[in-house]
Parts: sequence; structure tokens; C-alpha cells
Amino acid sequence: MKIKIIALGKRNDPFLKEEVQMYLDRLQHYIPTELVVLEPKVNQHLSIAQIKLEETKYFLQNLPDQPHQLLLLDERGKGKSSIEFANFIESLQQTSVKQLIIGIGGSYGWNFDAFQQKPNLFKISDFVLPHQLVRLILVEQLYRVGTILKNENYHH
Repeated sequence: MKIKIIALGKRNDPFLKEEVQMYLDRLQHYIPTELVVLEPKVNQHLSIAQIKLEETKYFLQNLPDQPHQLLLLDERGKGKSSIEFANFIESLQQTSVKQLIIGIGGSYGWNFDAFQQKPNLFKISDFVLPHQLVRLILVEQLYRVGTILKNENYHH
């Protein structure tokens, strides 16, 4: 199984970008993973609801055509421990899922009405975090998942 992280937002913090890339490089040994950052051009004078809709539509337009499992990061999602997240990834690997898409929405989140099917939601933290930091936490946790599934000692 491959993982593709699609993040809406900007790429402007060089330190975080470097750290994200370090974990992405390490992660390739366990789970082939790529990060795509999309910068939707949305009129910021629109209402929050309209911005969410436009950004969500832009995200959906950039999903791959091939079959995939979709997991969206959202504050309304269910949080998981690292072990639970590892078990979730392992369960997907044991099915016919060839690609997991993990979506990181824009500043205002998702417009769920734009989705044809109700997506799976996952919460990274109870805290509200900058989206670039969420990318770092996510790729580090995916790396941790890889080490957990291989019984390596990174987790503890």
C-alpha cells in the first residue's frame, strides 16, 4: 500500500519543510509515502462557508483517479494512539487497498456536503495546530507506525 498526503495550504516555513522531508525520507523504508501541497486560489473575501466549499472542491479535483481509501484530518475526527494508528494502517495493508489518501484541509476545515460518500475522519490532536506543523506530526507518526509494525525500538 502507498500513502499520499494531500495538504491544502502554503509551503513557507523552511525549517518545518526540512523536518517533514527528513521523516518522509525515513518513511520510504516502511511505507511508500508522498506529500503534495496544494495552494488553492480562493478569494479570501468570500464567506467562511464559501471558502471551505471552494477549498474542498479543489481538493476533490486533485484526488487520483485510481481506487483509494480516503482519511481526512479534522478536529471532529476520532483520535488514535500511535499503536491504534499502527493497527489501522496494518488493517488497510491486509486488504485490497492499494492507496491511502490522507487529506489535510484548509484553515477553516472541510465542507462535508461536497463529498459523495461520508469520509473517514481522524483527529491529530485536541489542540488547534498550524497546518504545516500537522504535516510534520503526521509524517512522524507514520514513520512511528512503520517502526511499530516492524517491531523496531523507535516507539519506546
